[in-house]
Amino acid sequence: MGLFSRKKKSGEIRSASKSMNWRVIPDSGNLSEMIASESVRAMENDKSPVLLFTSSFDDGSNAIRKFRDKMSDSYAGIYIVEISATGWDNNSLIEAGFKGVFPVFIKIDNEGKSTDQQLDGSAWGDDTLENMQPVITQFLQN
Repeated sequence: MGLFSRKKKSGEIRSASKSMNWRVIPDSGNLSEMIASESVRAMENDKSPVLLFTSSFDDGSNAIRKFRDKMSDSYAGIYIVEISATGWDNNSLIEAGFKGVFPVFIKIDNEGKSTDQQLDGSAWGDDTLENMQPVITQFLQN
């Protein structure tokens, strides 16, 4: 299953609310170019672009998907660009700013380049809604 009840298509923009956009990057092509393109798309929609590196084998990544709808207020004004790291080679991931920890949110600039503003799953402890929501909200909304 995808992030909602119906199966997601790679590259599909999903919106659980009017204020939340979530783009899943296909696992082929030029990752840096796709991120840059999504950054432009976010800016055109008055959203702040944020990368989210996930893995289907990671509990934190799966918890983010599980609680996504319940955390829609956390993602208000944010354009999430999700990259499943299992579909990419290491060089592409490193170039995009991935440092080897799942899950990780990385704020990106208007050219799609990673900034030093990052939040990984170690920041909230156990992968519960009560732990995750305030930490993720604080990071994304500031």
